[in-house]
Amino acid sequence: LAYKLFETEGEPIRKLFDRFQISWLDKYTTGSWKYNPLTGKIDVNGSFDCSNQGLSDFKGVEFGEVKDQFRCYGNKLTSLEGSPKKVNDFVCGRNLLKNLIGGPVEVNTYHAVENELISMEGSPVRVNGSMSVRDNLLESLVGSPEYVKDGFNCSDNKLVSMEGAPKNIGGDFNCSDNYLENLIGVPNNIGGKIIL
Repeated sequence: LAYKLFETEGEPIRKLFDRFQISWLDKYTTGSWKYNPLTGKIDVNGSFDCSNQGLSDFKGVEFGEVKDQFRCYGNKLTSLEGSPKKVNDFVCGRNLLKNLIGGPVEVNTYHAVENELISMEGSPVRVNGSMSVRDNLLESLVGSPEYVKDGFNCSDNKLVSMEGAPKNIGGDFNCSDNYLENLIGVPNNIGGKIIL
């Protein structure tokens, strides 16, 4: 088991996490996980997928860095607290999230579709790939990342303006199926096209 690697690093992992948490980590990790004593968080060398489990939280586990993908799709999460701070691909769609507080700080692709988002608060400053927040309840983009390297999709919301949108979008900017009254707040630099 993964925890055996840490018996010599001070506190045994079994004193930090109960057997249900350890079993949960073992079952849904593809690759390996380890406890980082410097951060107090779980790092995953690979991917972690806890989708469609009816979760309202991450069972008291806090994640640090996930090398590949972290999926918590299709649960009952109202907060992203405990999710990884650094991750390649982050998928948190179909939850009950109203904002992105507690989510990743460093991320390549960020998928937060089909939630109940009313605020972009908690977004990372920079997304090194694409970001999608389509099918939410957003009336404002204030709090969005400043820079999105690829595409940014905020379609199917309740936006009346683009104020607060990322300043730089490397790919397409999809803001279709909203209630836009004007183009105020349109990003300074868009590498692709604007989809209205």
